[in-house]
Amino acid sequence: AQVELQQFSTPPMLAWLMAKAAAVCAQDTLLEPSAGNGALALWGCLQNASLLLNEIDPARRDGLAHLFPRATIAAHDGELIAGLLRGPVPSAVLMNPPFAHSLERGKDGETAMRHLRGAIRAAANRARIVAIMPEGFDASTFAKEQDEASLLLDVRLQQMFRRTGTGIAVRLVVFDKTPTASSPAITGDTADLIALHELITALPPRVQTSANIHRLPLGKPVRLVCKTSTQSAPVRPVAPFAATPAATANAIDLAYSVLADPAPVPEQAGIYLPYRPSRIVFEDAPVHPTPLVESVAMGSVAAPQPDVCPRLPACWQADGLLSEAQCETLVYAAQAFARDLPGQFKVSQEGTSLELSEEGHSYRQGFFLGDGTGAGKGRQIAAVIMDRWLAGERRHVWITKNEALLEDARR
Repeated sequence: AQVELQQFSTPPMLAWLMAKAAAVCAQDTLLEPSAGNGALALWGCLQNASLLLNEIDPARRDGLAHLFPRATIAAHDGELIAGLLRGPVPSAVLMNPPFAHSLERGKDGETAMRHLRGAIRAAANRARIVAIMPEGFDASTFAKEQDEASLLLDVRLQQMFRRTGTGIAVRLVVFDKTPTASSPAITGDTADLIALHELITALPPRVQTSANIHRLPLGKPVRLVCKTSTQSAPVRPVAPFAATPAATANAIDLAYSVLADPAPVPEQAGIYLPYRPSRIVFEDAPVHPTPLVESVAMGSVAAPQPDVCPRLPACWQADGLLSEAQCETLVYAAQAFARDLPGQFKVSQEGTSLELSEEGHSYRQGFFLGDGTGAGKGRQIAAVIMDRWLAGERRHVWITKNEALLEDARR
């Protein structure tokens, strides 16, 4: 598991230099997102800093609980730490993330960068982040892409991990969570710890942090502890919701007619065609508020003839909840959900894909919505969930990319 998850401990002297670069003190809340055996957290502990340790391996978590009994310990995917971390906001981060193995995606060359981005987002304003990164990591470009972090140090390190069995070169990078740096970034290339120490001593001093980041309010952070023999066995929860039919007094079927022949193709304008549902006609569906287009290639292929009957609130037409084009999306999404994928599947070892297997399970067909800007994807998704809800399906998860899109979902 250590090799598969790329869990290699930071050499002690390098860990000490990283803690010095972070200028960890007793007033800090120190986050180590991939804590491992605590090689980096140790130096924060010696400075009496509060520790937030994150580690996915259960055995290593147990070790951390014994080594740092006062630490708050979590078991999140380090890439997603910004959205999952609860409790005090970190004022300093020390990290040596996996370079090319993602918990969710398996082999992934951008894993370390995702871990670093997550740590920066999780940290307080003006926090200092010190990280070991792959040799090919472009710290300067990464810093330019971050609105909230500035690069202070970028040093290529040679042979630093040779005693742990690998001679690969790595990079030591230091960021402050501030929009602009007070001085140009320090750069270098060395295999000498003394030379690295000299570069680190040239770093500007830290500024006072501010815990001004968005966190969902929750109760006290949960500490992971080892189960003792006196504790009772964990209770498996029952399914939180049963698939019970919904009240349908205010719901109606979405009425439409299926065309035997595809609707006529509109007149081409450049490389685009005015969009129209190619196989179905809705009764008195509102026109989409803005013109929609599709490529000539897509417009030349007619959609299949559906046979499902989605349900919507009775007021959908009077209140203009969905346009004709959005209703078409609902129909074909419902058509997809009405069947299973052919064959049986099991989840791959990495957990990121399905593989055909006679000992596997059946999986419902999904639906990919690829509409562009202006199509109203939020309403389309909401309509799909509403149809499923009216069919008695009570478990739905809406995952969104960032806070701005979260507000669109709430709307």
